[in-house]
Amino acid sequence: MCSPTALILIGFCGLSYLIPTPTRAADDDLPAETKALVARLKEDLKSKTPSTRAGAYTAMGELGTKARSLRRTLCEGMMDKAPVAKTAAADALKKVDDEIYRMATALLINRDFKQMPLAQKMNSGAEPVAPIILKLAESLSPTASLSTVGVDVGTRVKIEQSRDELVSCVGTLALIAPEDEQVNKAIIKMLANPIPELRATALSQVPAIKNRKLALTGVLLIAGSQANTPLVRAQAIRLAPVLVDVNTTPNARKVIESLRFDQAEMVRNAVSEVMEKLK
Repeated sequence: MCSPTALILIGFCGLSYLIPTPTRAADDDLPAETKALVARLKEDLKSKTPSTRAGAYTAMGELGTKARSLRRTLCEGMMDKAPVAKTAAADALKKVDDEIYRMATALLINRDFKQMPLAQKMNSGAEPVAPIILKLAESLSPTASLSTVGVDVGTRVKIEQSRDELVSCVGTLALIAPEDEQVNKAIIKMLANPIPELRATALSQVPAIKNRKLALTGVLLIAGSQANTPLVRAQAIRLAPVLVDVNTTPNARKVIESLRFDQAEMVRNAVSEVMEKLK
């Protein structure tokens, strides 16, 4: 599907995918003593001692389905560098939600991209595995960002496969975790990617994310750049009205109006359509 290098990494590499996850609404249904236990266990996860973290994960697992709000925390725990903690998190997740456990294991251990359509079908129900998919995306970025010009067939296939897999990750993340701050930042930064196909992918996911208004600058850059196809530029222009607010509308109008006499008819048509909406 998709065809330097450093800029793609700003989309995913360096993401702090182990940032503690805020307590979710599901915790509100728990008894006071269970809430207190959960809070203490989360504090234990900050420990530098692997056995302490492992003990916290194990205790979470003992809560069974009462710990459903901790499923993302447990998925994050499966990426712990300490084997004892990683194993404890996996064992706990299996007790809390076996379906998410199986998906998380397949993604993390086997890099099984067949899980992506399954996660998409679950929609927000698959949100707990978002950190693992983010990690997958991060690992794919270096290869996906390489140029295919002048490379041998084997290398080209590897690069294109990585791009396809990265696109799959992005689409899944936007669907299952549209309010996730890390997902939002990654997609917005990906708008500046040097690979045209990946810029287009990020653009297509902007409407889905919570912080879409922060994508306006990147979207306008795509609209004005001849490095993008007329179709993609027109899509970027048509997206502007849902990204602007009272403060950003004047500049957006100025940028889009400057494209009135663009060589591409598709772009000109999009400008005419959108200028009416930005009055």
